[in-house]
Amino acid sequence: LSSLRRNMTSGTLRSYRIRVGDEFPTFEEAERAVYNLARAEGSAFWRRDSRTVRAASKRVKTPINPLLRFYQVTWACLKGGRKDRANLHSRIFSNCTAKIRVSASRDGQKLVVVKADLEHNHLPDIPDAHKSRTTAHCDQVTFVVEGSEQQSLFGQEQHGVLKRKRQATRRREQPPSRAEQTEKGPILPEQSVKQVGLSDSPNLNGVGLSPSPTWDYNLDGMLTEIKNDTDNIVEVLVDEGRELSGIYYQDKLMQKHFELFPELLLVDATFTLASLSMTVYVQFAVDGNGESEIVSVFVVNEDAETVSAMLDIFKHYNPAWERTQSILTDRGSTDREVYKCCLPRACIQSCPLHTFLSMEREINPETMKVKLKQRQHCLEHMRKMLYSSSVEEYEENVESFYQTGVKPAISYFNRMWNPVREDWVVGLNESCLFKQGCTEWLAAVHYKLSRIACNFSDLKSFFLELKQLSQTLRLGREKQLVKAMLNTLSLSSSSEPVTAEAKYSKMLTPYAHQLVLKQLLQISNEGVPDVETEGGAAAVLSGCGPIRVTATTCTCPFAALNRLPCRHVFAFRANHGLDLFSEDGVAARWCLKHYCRKLLQEDMEALDPSSTDPKHGFTESLLQRLVRLTAAPSTEVYEERIEILGKLASLWKQGKHASVIELVEVRL
Repeated sequence: LSSLRRNMTSGTLRSYRIRVGDEFPTFEEAERAVYNLARAEGSAFWRRDSRTVRAASKRVKTPINPLLRFYQVTWACLKGGRKDRANLHSRIFSNCTAKIRVSASRDGQKLVVVKADLEHNHLPDIPDAHKSRTTAHCDQVTFVVEGSEQQSLFGQEQHGVLKRKRQATRRREQPPSRAEQTEKGPILPEQSVKQVGLSDSPNLNGVGLSPSPTWDYNLDGMLTEIKNDTDNIVEVLVDEGRELSGIYYQDKLMQKHFELFPELLLVDATFTLASLSMTVYVQFAVDGNGESEIVSVFVVNEDAETVSAMLDIFKHYNPAWERTQSILTDRGSTDREVYKCCLPRACIQSCPLHTFLSMEREINPETMKVKLKQRQHCLEHMRKMLYSSSVEEYEENVESFYQTGVKPAISYFNRMWNPVREDWVVGLNESCLFKQGCTEWLAAVHYKLSRIACNFSDLKSFFLELKQLSQTLRLGREKQLVKAMLNTLSLSSSSEPVTAEAKYSKMLTPYAHQLVLKQLLQISNEGVPDVETEGGAAAVLSGCGPIRVTATTCTCPFAALNRLPCRHVFAFRANHGLDLFSEDGVAARWCLKHYCRKLLQEDMEALDPSSTDPKHGFTESLLQRLVRLTAAPSTEVYEERIEILGKLASLWKQGKHASVIELVEVRL
């Protein structure tokens, strides 16, 4: 659509609509309509597939107007993921199904819209003109109160295209060198902020900023924007020299998510905010279904004192930090020691995402003099080693890697990774709080966050984009939540389960159920181990060494870290004639009831199928989901859905029955 942007006619952006049956005399007009729709609704389409007029003329006997250029064209939402790309970063947004398809009419003179699925599963983007990208070298920042003629951050409209408009006023006397600018952060004037030490941790109301700063990153505008939302928690740190040291950000949903699932904390601090030379720390927590969500963000100078102060703020607002068991960070990160001191009860491990990214950086044709195919082959073997589930599987993958014969990569692996395999191989620490799909999801989020941090030099744009990204990610998590709730509802209406597998399926999240199912299958495959009972416990010599097992507990790494019944517990129960199913020994984080509480504000005790009235809780949760689906699309779709819901409510009020039938558009 690049040529179309140059040929845009003058005018103001308005609401464009495309319906089934719309006709276009030329391909350019059809493409212009799609482009206008994308600009108006904050989306993006790409030409996914097409058939030219020349190719179609071999099968179609009707003469086709050459101005149409294509016999059939399909545009798909860009955030649905380009299926012809193997790169993981192209799947940032999960499978948006929005698409527009046009085809030549029967007489071959026009293009007719035969399919218009315009319902997106993500929030609209802020237009490019809303993203102020300004850079400047300033030796000092001044804060002034501007009058009512302050320029708008979002620019203005000219000739139908939103053009960027820089609002920052630059002062440039003797620009400092790049090293000096990196070493010394922006200075806050004495009348603008309080002189507060890092240990004091002032909140937003305690920082007396004047109304409008003139620095490019627009600190005051960002603080005012976030302050208007009462659900946000914002802390600003300044040092004794009145220099900005850090900003802490968290909303109520992030806080609640960490309160429910604090056991595992993932830290991503691999990118820097443009023009400020400050590091962006993003912390994730993993829920009971193995999925991750952002729980806090802080922008800091990457020194131990500032990072420690930010972690103290995080601990102040999140008392659940005491229940954190594991922290996954980059193995080469300098803040690992800070996390060890601030969260002493948690063990520090290497994050699988950053481990593989580090391997990708080091194994390349430039430094190791390897071919591209050799590099790809080595990375495939290293990924298998990373997700090895046992020592035996790891050794097999290492042997396969040695057989590649790529000596530089083998030497690098033996020097950097093989001696510390317990730190980065997922299966060797027996922690199943996260899964490989979660790591791939983190890679996509990492890519999106790096784009936000690098492309937007002002803090206001960064935090606005961050808030929009968080909302988009939550929509995907809500989809998993509704699936889990519907699974509970269907199981509660069916007959009472009789097998241990069925009972655990009713009790646990889908991810936790798969973990328990693997442990159950290992009993049938390997048999019940020989045990000697000692005071109600059993001594077992397993692959991880001697362990002690009871009917509900086990000292093996899997049971100790995940608080789920392991194969040794099931073997003990089977050996003593006990029921394989038991609610004892299962952490609350793995239960559907606990998982379904994470996005709902009210008490979800009604979600328990054994309670007196489970229907009320299910109905409220589904109605909340229905509200989001109804209000999210365009005005046309919104009005259509409101009309359908009104008719449904009217029929139910009259005591009549109603059913839903999916309408399928068929081109005659």
